[in-house]
Amino acid sequence: YLHVVDNSNQLDRNDPDYDRAHKVRPLLNIVKNNFRKIEKAEKLSVDEQIIPFKGRSIMKQHMPNKPHRWGYKMFLLAGGESGICYDFLFYVGKSDFDTQEPGFCTRVVLELCETVPRS
Repeated sequence: YLHVVDNSNQLDRNDPDYDRAHKVRPLLNIVKNNFRKIEKAEKLSVDEQIIPFKGRSIMKQHMPNKPHRWGYKMFLLAGGESGICYDFLFYVGKSDFDTQEPGFCTRVVLELCETVPRS
């Protein structure tokens, strides 16, 4: 097995700062930081993607209009022409992020665009 986190530091599920993806979060952060280092294209796109998964997981999402209906949901900032991923958000299910203003979709786009250089 591959362990990337110390289970003794895990927060209680009732804690407001609990992260469902805590066991893979360090690995996701390493990948995300490396994606952010890539020079961004002029044309960018924000889209959702599903990573196919048929096992049991509380983070598994159902998206009936996608070719793979069940799996892990991610939001990507990608090159509009190349499709290269520059940043992503791993969706772990409904949270406070979903209920705050502005709306969920607006917050996803704003968070992904924070790494885009302003020039």
